[in-house]
Amino acid sequence: AISQQRFDVSRLFGVGRDSGLYALSETGSASWVPVSVSFKSVAVQGDTVVGVRQDDESVHAVALGSFSLPVSSSESMQSVAVWRDIVYGVGADNAVYKQSCSAFGTGTAWELVSASGVKAVAVHEDTIY
Repeated sequence: AISQQRFDVSRLFGVGRDSGLYALSETGSASWVPVSVSFKSVAVQGDTVVGVRQDDESVHAVALGSFSLPVSSSESMQSVAVWRDIVYGVGADNAVYKQSCSAFGTGTAWELVSASGVKAVAVHEDTIY
């Protein structure tokens, strides 16, 4: 059973009850294919899949189609959204931060976008919700 779904282009992604990250192609088979383990949420945009791990809330990015080992940031986020190459996350302090996917693993700090008091984040084009 899939508890959360996100889709873009030709793939549907979901987080299962076992916290596994799964993919289902619109044109492929009718079964869910495991991508990774221990995810509690996932966001998809274009060729980028971003997820928050269940165990340590670290953020991981995977290029669509490759499913190689994810690149992780050093920060913990409660939830994430992605638009183009930018990942937006809600930190433990309930503030919204952003970072480029290409900056993951480089030691680049997340940039503060808005002060505390936020529970979740969504983004579309240049608007953050």
